[in-house]
Amino acid sequence: MAGQFCTSCNFETAISPLDPGPFDTVVGNPVINVGMGPAGNNTITLPQGSQVGIAPIGMTAFALGFGMKMAAPPTALTTIVAITLATAGGVTLSIDPTGALSFRVGGQGTISAPSGTFLFNGSRQYLGLYISGIGSLVRAPQTVTIQYEGAVVGTGPGGTQQGTSYSNFVWGALSNLAAPMEIDSLYLLDLTGSARNYLLGKRVVLPAVIVGAGQFSQYAPVGAPAPWQCVAPIPPGGDLLYAWDTTIGDQLACAVGAPSGLASVDFVMQRASARQEISSGGRSIALGIGDGTNVVYGPTQTLPVDYTGLNQVWDKDPTTGADWTLPSVSARQAAVKTVS
Repeated sequence: MAGQFCTSCNFETAISPLDPGPFDTVVGNPVINVGMGPAGNNTITLPQGSQVGIAPIGMTAFALGFGMKMAAPPTALTTIVAITLATAGGVTLSIDPTGALSFRVGGQGTISAPSGTFLFNGSRQYLGLYISGIGSLVRAPQTVTIQYEGAVVGTGPGGTQQGTSYSNFVWGALSNLAAPMEIDSLYLLDLTGSARNYLLGKRVVLPAVIVGAGQFSQYAPVGAPAPWQCVAPIPPGGDLLYAWDTTIGDQLACAVGAPSGLASVDFVMQRASARQEISSGGRSIALGIGDGTNVVYGPTQTLPVDYTGLNQVWDKDPTTGADWTLPSVSARQAAVKTVS
């Protein structure tokens, strides 16, 4: 097992550094999640003609945000994001050689931002989308808003759709791009039944990695002297570097380093790369947050046969019930417990 924290954005579908997460290659040869540091986390590099997509999910409202870096303008109108709904129509965000953004919803018209809104200077610009009213069993109008650098540049109604899901959020670096495009600091919020009905503005996602031993060291190390040294590396060490356990109730808790470059913390996502070493038997673990005295664990998660990223999202500090702060992140321990 290997683990890390991912801090900042209100992820409900989350992407961890150096892990492909939910992305699928659709076309071309995109490089997913390369580099470290504030500008490198969750990075997708899209060479000309490449696309990536997210596996199907079902929501009636969502917010999507990302930083985008394009060294040169496209040669013609180019799709940046295409969201294909389960039924006819969809949502596309496009950009033209002048830097104008256009946002087409459900085949019912276009919301436009003026030329020069997007500047092709090689720096990262921030884009955000917010879509609500996607029908669940009933027909409902869509409301769409687009942000650029934290400011709303277009909003309006879309067409009506029917269905409970839609497939593939697709980032398109299509043939009209003059240079490769990079996307990073990605967040995706499922706003169905959630109070977070707003766009977050500029956000980054940073890792707070394991840096030392914590309250419990009951797992056995392989490939390093101590268990915490086995679960600290990014990317995970696989079958060469890991910590293991077979005793129900055993725990491993590790100290976590403070994330840098943040002004505040919206949430913490705990992530573990884990598997069971037997083909059957129902092995399971729980991920938790400790304060050095007590550990609060999330729901039990069944271990797969192959290494898989297991997530636990903590909207608030579970040891206090309060909102996360930067000091509270670095004061907490990342823990895992053998459940079965």
